[in-house]
Formats: sequence, structure tokens, C-alpha cells
Amino acid sequence: MGRERRQFPRIQEPFTVRYRRSGEIASAWSRVTVINLSAGGLRFRCADEPLETGAPLQIQVALPGFREPMTLKALVVWNQLHASGVTEVGAEFQDLDIKQQLTIDRLVSFLKRAV
Repeated sequence: MGRERRQFPRIQEPFTVRYRRSGEIASAWSRVTVINLSAGGLRFRCADEPLETGAPLQIQVALPGFREPMTLKALVVWNQLHASGVTEVGAEFQDLDIKQQLTIDRLVSFLKRAV
């Protein structure tokens, strides 16, 4: 069995986020279900369009107790097209400020306790 290479542990608790390609302000947000989440990124499936490796994204995460969703920058680091036509995507968070990182860390901790 291979050695675990992940920097952050993954939480496999599904929840919904929205994403769109960065720089495409006029584009609509797509709603997807997160497969897993860590302090460093997330994994989700999308059926709309394939997202190529290196594509910059904006991810919106609605959190309980917050008026507005938190918008994060992310970068597609891998993708895998399935026979069903659905693409599985791994995205790494980019340029998080301290407040965003702490919020993601709290979300991961909360989900870890809930599982």
C-alpha cells in the first residue's frame, strides 16, 4: 500500500458549494456536491463542463451563522472523466487570508466531529 501523500486529512461529509471559473464574472454559478474537504482544498463532481487542470476557480461556501457565503480562490489540480460523463475534480485553495483559513479549519473540525 502506498504512503499517504496528503498534507491535510480529508473529511468525507457531503455538502453543497457553488463554483465558477475565475475571470468569468458574467458566467453563472454551478452548484455541486463536495465529496470531501480538507484545510487545503476540496473534491467534487461536475456534470456541466470538464474543468481542465490549472483552471482557476471561485468557490462559494455558505456557512451556518454567516450572512454571506465565503468566496474562495481555488485551482484545479486534477480531474478525471468518468464513463457517465461526470468529471471528478480536485481543487486546491489559493491565496487564503487568515480569516478564510481559520473559517475553513473550523468547518473541517466541525465536520470531523459530526462524522
